[in-house]
Amino acid sequence: MKNLFLIFFFPFLTFFSTLTFGQISNSKEITYEVGSPYPVVDAISKQYFEKDGEIMTFKVKKNEYIIQKLDAKSMKFKSIRNYKDLPKDHVFEGLEEVNGKYYFFYSLWDRPKTAEQLFVREIDFASGKMKSEDKRIIKTKGKVTGLMAGRTYFSIKVVDKFDFEKSTDNSMLMIKYRKKPEKRNDDISYDIIGFNVFDSDMNPIWSKEIKMPYTEKKMNNIDYALDSYGNSYILTTVYKDDSTRRFKKDGSINYHMELMKIDAKTQTLRKTKIELKDQHINRIWLYEAEKGKMVCAGFYNDGKDSDDAEGIFVAQLDENNKLANVNSHKIPVEVLNLYKKKRIQAKNEKKEEKGKKTEFEELQLRKFITRDDGSILLIGEQFFIKAHTYYSNGRRTTYYTYHYNDMLISKLNPDGSLAWMKVLPKMQRGTVGQGGMGFKYFSRNNNHYLLILDNFKNLELSEDKAPKLHMDGAGGYLTAYKVTDDGTVSKFSILNVAEVPELKKGAVYQFGVNRIVNISDNEFVVEFYKKKKEDVLIKFKIN
Repeated sequence: MKNLFLIFFFPFLTFFSTLTFGQISNSKEITYEVGSPYPVVDAISKQYFEKDGEIMTFKVKKNEYIIQKLDAKSMKFKSIRNYKDLPKDHVFEGLEEVNGKYYFFYSLWDRPKTAEQLFVREIDFASGKMKSEDKRIIKTKGKVTGLMAGRTYFSIKVVDKFDFEKSTDNSMLMIKYRKKPEKRNDDISYDIIGFNVFDSDMNPIWSKEIKMPYTEKKMNNIDYALDSYGNSYILTTVYKDDSTRRFKKDGSINYHMELMKIDAKTQTLRKTKIELKDQHINRIWLYEAEKGKMVCAGFYNDGKDSDDAEGIFVAQLDENNKLANVNSHKIPVEVLNLYKKKRIQAKNEKKEEKGKKTEFEELQLRKFITRDDGSILLIGEQFFIKAHTYYSNGRRTTYYTYHYNDMLISKLNPDGSLAWMKVLPKMQRGTVGQGGMGFKYFSRNNNHYLLILDNFKNLELSEDKAPKLHMDGAGGYLTAYKVTDDGTVSKFSILNVAEVPELKKGAVYQFGVNRIVNISDNEFVVEFYKKKKEDVLIKFKIN
């Protein structure tokens, strides 16, 4: 592999433009209007789609599926249809949109032939009707299980046995499954993963069950991707010895990253070691930047803490699947110290003076955006789960809290140099998974918007103060960060969900970032619950 030289370019003047955070109770930047209420549908999961000025919702109850149609312009309810005609013992696997077509997937176990089957039904968006014809597209020999990998941050779907990945151009769908091992011994068992690639009409392009090159114990698949030519990719962690420890007793790193590519024409697997010169990749994701051109992006550090990021990197894959055109940028201590308490700032500065590493803790890459001019936008989010155990009357109880904190947004110029890097502070905590936490990204007129539900006390926040906690489910302000293309950041309030004057009772509930639906380049709608067994759409406009 050719030597890769990492150039750290720091245009410090771009980091510290004044943040114009302001409390705007009636912001003119984004205005809203409230639609007419309609009957609520209580459901396990909900998905939202927009097309030609209309919204389709797909809501899942136990063995019942509800499709609603809503007018995005008038925000009025149009129709609702319920479906209970699925086969007994079926399992809902997901709803996917592929190139403007909508497909409902379910699996069914064929007991006499000991085979797992995947069926698909198409949904007609215009009418909001699910077609009655079932089409079997996969039949396996023996039982299968889900893979539990890939990017699932924004999706609300039930995945039991089959997992879905789409190409960036949305022209193809890859459906994966893992064969249930014959022996429950990770030391000797090799995963067999089924790859099935379909076009937008659900016609098969290719399919094959691939035996992994390492035992289950020795490898851990972390991401999957499909390019626009139908090639499949796996990013995996490979341990150097037979243990599953990331570090050896002497502190040395006990694993490396590998990229595996399955050729669409030959279905052969080729693997390549992925590494940075003089740095350790601790977290990595795979994207298709443009047709057929794959990019690896993520975070690096010195290898001593796998959850923290010392810097960001983006690298193309050459014809041999090796990293090329690597652009790597350390996160400066000045950026790390934004919106931290003074004692933490002093601690980081002391580390910097002594030449010790400073890191952004628990950072996940959420968005990778390739822009028309060749520049790249990366958005990371601080995410972690904490286990809490307490004892009462001699009984042990454990519960978990989910933390969605600060965002790190970075722009790379077309030549790979760093244009700017910003911290967008927030502190969200909940106990029921993601709930109303996280963020929704969209852009307009070269401005970047990140929508969050936040504590109103954070609207005016100095750079030496940590944000106040927002508890999921406890009201909050729908808030927007606006980042201009030159890196100037502003923040403003859009809506207090506890006080909506247009509604009699004043409050709306059950916010989730997956409920935000773009209906035009400057408008989006959100479905809220307003009590009295009614939902309502609120439409927001960027002026």
